[in-house]
Amino acid sequence: MKNSLHYLPLILLSLLLLNSCGRRGPVGPQGPPGIDGAELLPASFEFNVDLLQENGFEDFGDIPNEIDVIPEDVLLAFVLEDETQEGEEVWRQLPLIEFRERGTVAINFDFTVWDIRIFMEANYPLQSEDGYQGLLIRAVHIPANYLAKMKPGALATIQNPNEVAKFLGMEIISLP
Repeated sequence: MKNSLHYLPLILLSLLLLNSCGRRGPVGPQGPPGIDGAELLPASFEFNVDLLQENGFEDFGDIPNEIDVIPEDVLLAFVLEDETQEGEEVWRQLPLIEFRERGTVAINFDFTVWDIRIFMEANYPLQSEDGYQGLLIRAVHIPANYLAKMKPGALATIQNPNEVAKFLGMEIISLP
């Protein structure tokens, strides 16, 4: 009896494996068609910020209601730096680093699904003369469905909003 119990797991396993061998059943019917998801397109919007001592050297821009942002999406931020003699805008991607006599200053950004925050930080205590007033910011929203098609690190080479459009191979919708 003791020897029989010893082989019981082997017998059960053999029965289980042999039972699963057999012909495949017929393929079931095709399921109902699903609903197509909305195609989210890249979009940009602009807003002005004041980075002053009075507001703690930070300012916020609301993301327009026409843009649905999910946590997996990416926002890029650019500051209008100059304009050429031909009238072309010159944009610089944030973060923007400046080296001053007193130390290093960075203009940076972060975002949520509702807003984008532009802020200054430095390796010294910021003073009123360090602030900026009336900076024009252009934020470019890149939906997650486009990010999935990109190579890792691809956004690191982009320096202005026009390069984003060229990289994606499409025009970016500008919202008022």
